[in-house]
Amino acid sequence: MVDAYGDTLNTYIDRAVGEQAPARPRAMYLPGADQRFRFLAFDLDAHGDAAAPLRDLNVLAGYLTDAGIPFLVCASGPAGGRHIWIGLADSIDADADADTVATLNRIVKHLCPSLDLSPLSNPRIGCVRPPGAPHRDGGASVPLTGSLDVLTAPRTSAAAIRDLTSHLAALVDDAEPADSDRARPSGPIPVDAHRRLYLPGQRRELPAVSAAALRELPAGADASAQLCRVLVGAAAARWHHADVAALVDDAAGLEHVRTRATRPAAAPRVDEAYRPRSSPGNGTRPYGTSLPAHVRSACTQWGGPSSLIGSRAGVAGTAWTVAPRYCAPGSCP
Repeated sequence: MVDAYGDTLNTYIDRAVGEQAPARPRAMYLPGADQRFRFLAFDLDAHGDAAAPLRDLNVLAGYLTDAGIPFLVCASGPAGGRHIWIGLADSIDADADADTVATLNRIVKHLCPSLDLSPLSNPRIGCVRPPGAPHRDGGASVPLTGSLDVLTAPRTSAAAIRDLTSHLAALVDDAEPADSDRARPSGPIPVDAHRRLYLPGQRRELPAVSAAALRELPAGADASAQLCRVLVGAAAARWHHADVAALVDDAAGLEHVRTRATRPAAAPRVDEAYRPRSSPGNGTRPYGTSLPAHVRSACTQWGGPSSLIGSRAGVAGTAWTVAPRYCAPGSCP
């Protein structure tokens, strides 16, 4: 809509769109009139941080690729946001499958903090501007990667979305041991002898997804996103920083700790001691935030990424405990 002064508002009215798309900003519904989702759109906003949606896009795109789900990525407008689209071959009932979309939305928000929850939170009028739609501040939604067939000839099943949701839920919030009926901790996050955050509880094997990511880095894969998969599962499995640090030299999935992306090839990070820093006087301090249930991002960067350039121990330390914000291009040293 346009106000009396000709300024475009972030307000929309229902109107059928014919073959000729309107020149003004427009949005399309994700659910149909029956409140069944026909499309999923993850809206990564760039409010105050243009790099945030790029980092989060990298993380989410990696999970979708791993799951074999085709998707379309669009630059949403002039601020640098991104839209990730999935078309559904069979719709998802917002009531019968309420946990699927709502849970997926929450999990992706956990992994990708720049996500706007609104579009997928409303099974009646959730909407996002489609590819080609102008932005009220100038520019338009421009396809970057993927095919428009994702939307015009969708082939992702509801079952694939349910599997993705279960897969990510297991990765982010790995189940407690069967013999553990104690309440999850709600107080301050503890730190170990080296002042590294950890989640209390019995150490367990890595979730299958994280274990696979630790063992192998496929040719051409993003080492940063691979590291993220390892660390999320390691934190949920109650691993400590030292457990991961011990694997830095040899584990394929920790390549991003050993090298930094350069052109034409990856360059080794400057060698320093791998031992965790233990002296409070050397500038090391605990870092972290609270947890939803028992696993939230426990890493808010201490000292800033620039202070850690060239330090393998520092890179691993900043990434630990769970670092979706760290594990993507633009946020790593």
